[in-house]
Amino acid sequence: GLLGKYKGGNHYPILMLWLMWPATAMMIASALTALLLRWRSIVEMFRTIKTGARSHNEMSLSTIVIGILTLTIILAVLQNMHFGVPHIQTVGSVLLAIPLVLVGVRVLGETNQGPVSLMANGAQAIFRLFSPHVAHNLVAAGMAGDVHAQGEGTMQDFKTGQILGSTPRILTWVQLCAIPIGAAAVAIMYPILIAKYPLGEALPAPTGLKLANMAVLMSKGISALPSG
Repeated sequence: GLLGKYKGGNHYPILMLWLMWPATAMMIASALTALLLRWRSIVEMFRTIKTGARSHNEMSLSTIVIGILTLTIILAVLQNMHFGVPHIQTVGSVLLAIPLVLVGVRVLGETNQGPVSLMANGAQAIFRLFSPHVAHNLVAAGMAGDVHAQGEGTMQDFKTGQILGSTPRILTWVQLCAIPIGAAAVAIMYPILIAKYPLGEALPAPTGLKLANMAVLMSKGISALPSG
């Protein structure tokens, strides 16, 4: 639809389309650089969690670590059972999600736009080293991207809770209680939705298409690109 805008002299959306990619790359690069330069602040953050759980009514570091380890094991088993994803790939996705969350939240705070799909594409390129399998690549990208997206949402929830006078501990338990409700809602509504609005037709799913194309590219290499 950009050709009509070009002929009509409306060049702004065309410029936005092309400038978005280098601009996003610069945001990610600057956030990664800031993350590396401020590694002491990250270490101090974990120390604060460890020592200040009682005084600040936060979740203790031991609870967080135990929760992550338990859920990672469950996730690795389920993904291996249903998708054939190697356990090491699931563990790698979880580890990769940590810097992705830190970078993505920083970009979100500075620009009010979280680069979720770009982070997922970066994860796809990394996991090509583990497996050329298209489905495995998509699952790994989905994991890394979803953790990143949830990290952004969680930060916004915590900020809202702080304004309302709540605490991280209460907010965390409320979110954990809400996860099964959200999962059930998706499991029920998603089949109904795509039955009425076919995926890829009435529902274009541009981000999904981008991830799928990236997975094919990572699997087949440069030959997957169209001629020209």
